Amino acid sequence: MHGNYSLSRPLGIRSRWVSRYTIVMVTINKLFHRVSIVSFPSMCSVPLLTSLCLLAGMFALAGCGGDQGIARYELSGQIKFDGKSVPMGYIRFIPDKKQGNQGPGTSATILDGHYKTIQDLGTVGGPHIAKIVGTDGIPYKTPGGVPIPIGRPLFPEIVENIDLPNESGAVHDFDLTSVKE
Repeated sequence: MHGNYSLSRPLGIRSRWVSRYTIVMVTINKLFHRVSIVSFPSMCSVPLLTSLCLLAGMFALAGCGGDQGIARYELSGQIKFDGKSVPMGYIRFIPDKKQGNQGPGTSATILDGHYKTIQDLGTVGGPHIAKIVGTDGIPYKTPGGVPIPIGRPLFPEIVENIDLPNESGAVHDFDLTSVKE
């Protein structure tokens, strides 16, 4: 029963989910000029609600990257905590809407005390809220056996208000301390 389904043949009870899914995927691919070959034979028994949730997720993902026309800039820098480079972690840059900054946020991975955003996915410049999470970079497993590849946190998430330039190649360093002055 799980094989190639023709969109022109009558839909049977076991094939109706796959056929509807295929029609939706063909439509999405035509709308967004994407080509994909997807095979989900297990979709035959998926209830309608689950199928709709999957469909909603696909539309949400298809809507990502719709920021054409918004200038985004590459940003890099160093992140230190108590004078030492942060081994691993991540930093998020969120435009500060309270100060009138609009646009998409971005994030970057911290590795050996350095981070760098990608120009096409970089910051929009202006007032931002930076949220920084640093870890020791030593992988471990939780008592339940779940692997944590980035290691244990060095500090709770640190939030800083910053003003970023509207130019690529800018550098913004963070010198974080465990004691607020």
